[in-house]
Amino acid sequence: MRAIPDKKSHTEALPTMKILKRLPLMLLSFCFCASVCTVSAAYAVPEYDPAVCGEILRQAGLLKGDGSGDLRLGDPVTRAEAVTVVSRMSNGSDDFLCTGHPFQDVPAWADKYVGYAYDHGITTGVSADKFAPDDSVTLQQFVTMLLRGMGVSVDYESPYGAAEDAGIYVPLGSAGFNRGLMACMCVSAAPGYGIDLVSGMGFVPAAAQGVDSYAGAGPVYDRITDVYIDNYAELLPALMQAMRGHSPTVYIHVPDDSLWDYYDRFRGSEDYRGLCRMTDMEHGTYCRDAERGAIRFDFTYQDYGMAKAFLEGKIETAPQGVYDLIDAARKISASCVAPGMTDAETVKALHDYIVNTTRYDKDHNAASFSANGVFYNKSAVCEGYSEAMCILCYLNGIDCRIVTGYGWHEDGTRELHAWNKVKVGGAWYNVDATWDDPTGGRDVLRYDYFLVSDDTLGRDHTFDTDPVFWPAAYSDYYAGT
Repeated sequence: MRAIPDKKSHTEALPTMKILKRLPLMLLSFCFCASVCTVSAAYAVPEYDPAVCGEILRQAGLLKGDGSGDLRLGDPVTRAEAVTVVSRMSNGSDDFLCTGHPFQDVPAWADKYVGYAYDHGITTGVSADKFAPDDSVTLQQFVTMLLRGMGVSVDYESPYGAAEDAGIYVPLGSAGFNRGLMACMCVSAAPGYGIDLVSGMGFVPAAAQGVDSYAGAGPVYDRITDVYIDNYAELLPALMQAMRGHSPTVYIHVPDDSLWDYYDRFRGSEDYRGLCRMTDMEHGTYCRDAERGAIRFDFTYQDYGMAKAFLEGKIETAPQGVYDLIDAARKISASCVAPGMTDAETVKALHDYIVNTTRYDKDHNAASFSANGVFYNKSAVCEGYSEAMCILCYLNGIDCRIVTGYGWHEDGTRELHAWNKVKVGGAWYNVDATWDDPTGGRDVLRYDYFLVSDDTLGRDHTFDTDPVFWPAAYSDYYAGT
């Protein structure tokens, strides 16, 4: 197996969803959300100035210029350009995957956007197999696209009343419809898409938030885009390696004439179940790429995974919530980890903080399924406990992963559960802070599930996937803590 690291940094927009609460939706399905890159509150929108609105959309990743960076705000808007911007707003990111369409005249760069727009009813072609991507769009047509992108059913012949109801700026009486006017309309339509472009509440440049990446976090895995495998058994290990580096897109290149076979074997197997529980993953999709002779996988990552990617310089911006997560984790780490601590002492300090400050949320509120439940609400479920442990260990250079499976109760019943595996002194151990935190209201700090082996944990825990997905824990670190 030969992996090619990709060292480039770029902006990503990634949605959030919790593993255990919404597990069926994570089985490698197409991702759709309504949050997108946003910019700093320093931007104002005076009378919808095209230059200001164009820059807002540029920094949000919604509008891109030519090779020199010129937004060409005075140029007419083509059909391909129009569906590109509307599709980015509707999808919530620039992350699109292999959505088909019947048109034969669409350029490669616009293929995914046209596919998305066609699939979501934003626009159709000019004929059964022609899209006319280079034809200019009229104001009336673009208003219709914007409304349809919001999910508004609109009559093409008279869209302006619906646009007014939706709060969309419509430059009636303008000499001609151009990219600058399109930018103004998109900024005005952003709230209808659930996008906040001007209040600093969403994706913002890191420098604007005073959050910097820094050395010392880790461990760091290479971001990998292309992996060449010689047999099917190498496929899953290759994906695991790429996902630990938070690669958004991975091409698994397979031997000649094996693409259909490998794809069908993967699709018909239970292997996707393991992928859905892999390191930091939020969502995933996959498809065949015959031109490359590869299976293409696209992944998005949860907030704590994005935090790692940002701190490693792999992404340049992140949602405000990710910056808040980093800030809270840094403060907590500084409060409980002393200089000179060994890895085992550090993990113990983090475990003790989580157990001592967090109560198990029996009501299963949404925030409890993330580290935010531990950091802000002091109430979480198992996934929140394990996410908090992951990001805190990461800030201290300790490899930590989330494991999912089942916890078994004394009455023989079981429940979906999550805990951690941490690497201390070159060996892996299990840590279950949730089950070390009694749920009966007692303030008790236990170590029954701290740095223990798979055999010890296996008394009342089981993994829900093949153990190949998790590093083995062969022994207890110590007893009688």
